[in-house]
Amino acid sequence: MLWNFLDGKLKLVTDNFCYHQSKIYQIAFSQDDSMIVSGSLDRNVILWDVAKKSKVKIFENIDNEVVITCAFIDNKSFIAGGHNCTLTLKDL
Repeated sequence: MLWNFLDGKLKLVTDNFCYHQSKIYQIAFSQDDSMIVSGSLDRNVILWDVAKKSKVKIFENIDNEVVITCAFIDNKSFIAGGHNCTLTLKDL
C-alpha cells in the first residue's frame, strides 16, 4: 500500500503492482498523479497507470546493478539512475 505521509491517508492499494523481480528502491508519481515509475534491484524501471492499476511498460537494464532513483521530468519522460553513477533519460 502507498500512503500519503502528509495526511496519513491511503493513496493507493498496490496488489496489482507485482512485476519487479526484486526489491523496489524508488517510486515517483507524475505531476498529475496519473502515472508511477518504480526502480528496482532487478535493474528495471516500470511505468504504471494509476487509474487502471496496471503496468504500461518495462524499461529493462537501466543500470548494470540496481536502479536506486527515478523521477518524472514531465508527463512525457523520466530519469533513472543507479550504481553506475549515470542518469538515463527515457521518453514514455
